[in-house]
Amino acid sequence: MKVVDEELVLAQLAAAFSYVRRDEGCTLHQAQLIDQSLSREISEKEYDAAKLLDPYTKWYEVPSADIDACDAALSHITPTGWRFYNPAYMRRAIELVDKPIWETAMTSSVIFQLTFPDNDDFMQHYVLERFKLLNEQQVQAVAAVLTFIANHLSSQTDWREEAMTALNSYWGLEPIVRSTLRIKLD
Repeated sequence: MKVVDEELVLAQLAAAFSYVRRDEGCTLHQAQLIDQSLSREISEKEYDAAKLLDPYTKWYEVPSADIDACDAALSHITPTGWRFYNPAYMRRAIELVDKPIWETAMTSSVIFQLTFPDNDDFMQHYVLERFKLLNEQQVQAVAAVLTFIANHLSSQTDWREEAMTALNSYWGLEPIVRSTLRIKLD
């Protein structure tokens, strides 16, 4: 596995996702509210107000504090919203790669979001809907982020195995292999 420089990875990420547009139908804070709707009622007024917390039209403008506060958002956002916010989450995962899990689960959470599930047909469909929105330049940027995390040595954390699983399950595969991944609909 080749060693990847953090600055080069961040530059590759910025270039690959530079023109991605936000989904106006569901923003970051709205997706976080959707997560909360599993345990409480969310009013339309509250949902609409959450959108006002997300004035950013470029993913790299999204503050780290918003990413940290919306730790469950990627699981509930639309596929186009996922494509828009995911690079901000990957950037944040790189920033926090040295932090132990008891301080933040962000790096682990981002790796989880980028891992193609083995045996769950519903989840395979769910993640492929997102993954297949990315063009080859974006796929290569994701692979570079995961490779950086897998190669990063820290006395506090070891994300190598999880990052390698994500690479081996989708991002590190040849384009022809990725394009043939299908869900069994039995």
